[in-house]
Amino acid sequence: MGKAEYKVAGGKLIRTTVTVENGIIRDIKLTGDFFMHPEDFIEELEETLRGAPFNEKVIVEHIKTLASKRG
Repeated sequence: MGKAEYKVAGGKLIRTTVTVENGIIRDIKLTGDFFMHPEDFIEELEETLRGAPFNEKVIVEHIKTLASKRG
């Protein structure tokens, strides 16, 4: 399991906890002091990333695809 935090100076914090097995995301949790609309976007993003390769390019594509579907 890995953990990471990122905070923009004067901005919001995002915290990620991820479990990777054999290069595949098995579990992921995104938390922090931010708000997201629609409110269920984070849960859907977590579900979308479970089973995906642990690869920055792939993860970014999943995020872009979900964001474009959600408008």
